Amino acid sequence: MLHEKHSGMFPGSVHPPPPYHSLPPLITPSPSSPGRLESGTRSPAAAVLLFHRSCRHTTNSEALLTKATCLPISRQHQPHVPGNPLQLLFVRMRLLGRRCVAFHTCLVVVIALSEARTFLSQQYASEFLVRKRRANSFMEESKKGNLERECIEELCNKEEAREIFENNPETEYFYPKYLSCLGSHRAEIFKLTPVIPDSPPDLRACVKEISNQCSPLPCNEDGYTECIDGQARYTCVCKPGWQGERCEEDINECEDPANKNGGCSHSCTNVPGSYHCSCDNGYYILPNKQDCKDVDECAENICAQECVNSPGSYACYCDGKKGFKLSKDRKHCETVPVCVPLNLEKYDELLYLAEQFIAIPVLYLRFKLPEVTRFSAEFDFRTYDTEGLILYAESSNSTAWFLLGLRDGKIEIQFKNELGTKVTSGGKAINDGLWHIVSVEELEHSISVKIAKEAVMNINSPRNLFKPSNGFLETKVYIAGLPRKVSDTLIKPLNPRLDGCIRAWNLMNQGNSGIKEVIQKKQSKHCLVTVEKGSYYPGTGMAEFHINYNNLTNDKEWLINITLTIRPSTGTGVMFALVSGKTVPLALSIVDSNSPNSQEIIVTIENVIVARLESERLCTSKRTLLGLRANKQLLELTADSQTHSINSEQEQQLSILDQVMKGPIVTYLGGIPDVPVGATLLTAFYNGCMEVKVNEVQLDLDEAFSKHNDIRSHSCPLIANEMNEFLN
Repeated sequence: MLHEKHSGMFPGSVHPPPPYHSLPPLITPSPSSPGRLESGTRSPAAAVLLFHRSCRHTTNSEALLTKATCLPISRQHQPHVPGNPLQLLFVRMRLLGRRCVAFHTCLVVVIALSEARTFLSQQYASEFLVRKRRANSFMEESKKGNLERECIEELCNKEEAREIFENNPETEYFYPKYLSCLGSHRAEIFKLTPVIPDSPPDLRACVKEISNQCSPLPCNEDGYTECIDGQARYTCVCKPGWQGERCEEDINECEDPANKNGGCSHSCTNVPGSYHCSCDNGYYILPNKQDCKDVDECAENICAQECVNSPGSYACYCDGKKGFKLSKDRKHCETVPVCVPLNLEKYDELLYLAEQFIAIPVLYLRFKLPEVTRFSAEFDFRTYDTEGLILYAESSNSTAWFLLGLRDGKIEIQFKNELGTKVTSGGKAINDGLWHIVSVEELEHSISVKIAKEAVMNINSPRNLFKPSNGFLETKVYIAGLPRKVSDTLIKPLNPRLDGCIRAWNLMNQGNSGIKEVIQKKQSKHCLVTVEKGSYYPGTGMAEFHINYNNLTNDKEWLINITLTIRPSTGTGVMFALVSGKTVPLALSIVDSNSPNSQEIIVTIENVIVARLESERLCTSKRTLLGLRANKQLLELTADSQTHSINSEQEQQLSILDQVMKGPIVTYLGGIPDVPVGATLLTAFYNGCMEVKVNEVQLDLDEAFSKHNDIRSHSCPLIANEMNEFLN
């Protein structure tokens, strides 16, 4: 009798196999943890093994055969089994053969289907039993959700997606798109049981692309250099010069307090993502792209005469003292033109008494005559001057002397002889610019002074003016000047400088012998034929004055109040200037304007124009009245009833003047001395007639500290056409 062995069962018992739905879960490899067996998904290989195992169980009992899962047969269809053991054995073997055939048929079908759908590719067939570790599988329940593990290796629901992203907005964004990815790959996802690491890469890319915070790009394309994807967030790495969460905000480097003006020495211009430095006109930028250096335009010989380079600029200058001015192109020089021609005709028989400002005699004569000779002098005289020396005579030993001069326009006599000294003045004023015959004659007991043959003074003199010696009367005569060191011996001080002319002279009754020949050879001794009242500046020099502008009651207060009456002959020149050392803190000048037939009156402090007035009445036969008033609070220029006051932008220049006025200052009329090029805008001498009042005091050029010899203190030439009318 045959005995059956029932593995794992009690003898005689029949245990049906478990239903399909209650089978233990199949084993699948984890893609992230090779060798570890995970449950929950049935792999094709596991299904085959389970199928084969169930078929092996059918050989042990009839009950198992009738309940075999590979080919299930209901009890009512089972054939009748005879009770003969041999027959029973035969029946069982026949049933076993049928079921084995069915088993092998099922096996072939399953293998074919698995090969087509779920088996590994040939490339990975050798790795069939290799198990990969699932993503983040180690203590995975204690970790945050992982996209690879939850939604790519497995199918995830919305709650699992929420565990991954840990926020609702990102979950709501992800999950619909995730379902869309699954729908796009339905054949691979739903028709195949698992989703394994060998899944098509486009599925993985599709799912990962959804959660990629950098897609679509949230960063500003201009300002970012890299986008770093993070869980529920992204990080934009900004380029230099950008900031903000999305690198959308440009950094204004020009306003960085830690790097003032962006490190630029001049101008800083902010641009998106960067900045650049630029230089002002007249500068060029250095290789460091931040610092600027001045361009030396003068090195290029850009100016015709003098060039002064300054930070960011340059200026051309012309030698005004040589009669040049700057042309309109501000580079070349041109001759200062004459706008009002003057009659400068001279006559060699007219002796000019003001040839030398230092008051040395213009002529020196020595007479040695018989002892019976008495002193006498006769000449024609013309002047507008009020005071000065006409002639001075002395004995050979200088113990006796005689002076003929002018004070307040009237004749004055001073003399000294062995009996004493005497001063007498009288008669009418003769400084009217007309010719007057003046005669002085020593009589036996008096001195007679006549004007136009009429006696105006008779001075008692009981003795001779000069005492004869050795039978001769030796007399020295000085015209328009004093011998050295004699001025201190005068009875009444007198300014010897006299702007006047004499003609038809007869000294000591000797006529004009010897005198005419001397003066004909020298133009500086010749007098102008026609003149009018005023001071004439020929454009070759200036006069210097030392004037105190301080308030008498308060040394800290100063006032400049000048009035000028001008009739210019040229349209360019310095009329009034204050000089301190090598600087020109104040200058009043006339310049040709850009408009034809007009000039401008300008006031400059150093080399900056602070006031300007234009007029078409300056270069005419008429005289123009100008006014300049300044103190530390204001500066005002008036001309032709026009007024210009300094504005607030020029107050800084006024403060410069205020500082200078507290120190020593020198006043110049008609020009300025040599100063560094660029110290002032204009250096040309003034050419024309001009009279000046300073703080209500009329300036007399004969009282100047120094004066160019060509400047005529009290005579101004007529305009050329006026001369023609005069002659007619």
